[in-house]
Amino acid sequence: MSPSTIRFLVLSDTHHTGFPDPATLPKADVILHCGDLTMRGGLSEYKPTIERLSACNAELKLVIPGNHDLTLDQHWWTRHCQEEDADPDDHNKAGAMFDFKTTGIRLLDEGNYTFTLRDGRSFTLYVSPYTPYFCDWAFAYGSQEDRFGPDAANPIPKGVDVVVTHGPPRVPHDDYSLDQIQEGKLIGCSTLWTAIQRTRPRLHCFGHVHEGYGAKAVRWRSKETAVSWATEAKTPFDLSNATKGESGALVADSEGETLLVNATIMDNQYDARNQPLIVDLESSRASL
Repeated sequence: MSPSTIRFLVLSDTHHTGFPDPATLPKADVILHCGDLTMRGGLSEYKPTIERLSACNAELKLVIPGNHDLTLDQHWWTRHCQEEDADPDDHNKAGAMFDFKTTGIRLLDEGNYTFTLRDGRSFTLYVSPYTPYFCDWAFAYGSQEDRFGPDAANPIPKGVDVVVTHGPPRVPHDDYSLDQIQEGKLIGCSTLWTAIQRTRPRLHCFGHVHEGYGAKAVRWRSKETAVSWATEAKTPFDLSNATKGESGALVADSEGETLLVNATIMDNQYDARNQPLIVDLESSRASL
């Protein structure tokens, strides 16, 4: 691993009880949690995840919520807290549990960030906890909404190094199953995929689909970004298994590639059967 490499430990969908023992996890520069820390957003459900994440050996610990983290979605909680027979202020209480000074964890809102490690290595990041509407869970957007395009309130920017969303994109390729549920249905978001084509990050991490654990590498065929895969006569990319480096970590730095990572810890029976995925990425182009 070169001195400019940033090592990420990526996980998602730990659902209250699934966060691994920190003593079993390797050291990383950055931990990315892609959402669903709980089953239903109860305050007591956040505690074990926060305690274990705080104990991990990493300089940066970055978290987004997922659709199960009900109390972290202020809009959802305002509408539903009476149905949950809960305190309307639980939204504020849940957010306060991630106080950076006491936990070392950064709970991120949707948007863009730049992080610089103590030694000067840096990366740019876009995050979003939102997924297509399903059964009135939290952080939902409509089926016709383009949450990530240029005209959105918080679009994914071109040139970003890392994208973290709770849900997966719908990639139109026979060998892609990171968004496939047990019944064989593909539930990823097509507008998210259009945004990934437009922006071509080096790494896109997500969870949400427990059956889709794994990683794939997208190799872009040209320097020009396709506007929409649905209108292309020929698919503008190739898909292959992710590459591992000498250390065994996934490599997210091949020129002209985007590494897609589904890092769900829980399987479809809510058993914590999967391990976090380790990804190596060179420090941001802008900082080299």
